[in-house]
Amino acid sequence: MSEEQLKSFDFAADIIKQLVTLSTAILTAFVALKSDIVEGLDHRGETLILWSIGLQIASILVGIVGYQNLTGNLSRPAAGTTPTIYRPSIQIMVIAQLVLFFSALVLMFLSALYTENRDDQKNTYRFEISIGPAK
Repeated sequence: MSEEQLKSFDFAADIIKQLVTLSTAILTAFVALKSDIVEGLDHRGETLILWSIGLQIASILVGIVGYQNLTGNLSRPAAGTTPTIYRPSIQIMVIAQLVLFFSALVLMFLSALYTENRDDQKNTYRFEISIGPAK
């Protein structure tokens, strides 16, 4: 197996690992900030957030399966063939992971459009800038 082929496996594995890491970080941030995020959403926003979380979890699982497929193809390629990242089963998993990840991101951003407009939750900030000696 050539050095270029080994590098292609390394790069493909890095993409899978990075997306799994990003999905995990997004889920961790959601869990940590859940009360702040969900509090201002209406029903549609909550539904979109739940779908986004589900897609992030699916992205992680598909990434793990894709990584296993990549590793299996490298260690035991099909009879009479050389290992390649262009095997259809690998391509399907990587593309599915990308689609799930970016779909989850889109849904998460769309959920921000469905915040409840409550008068008691208006955020008003007052900034004062003074130039000169402190009062």
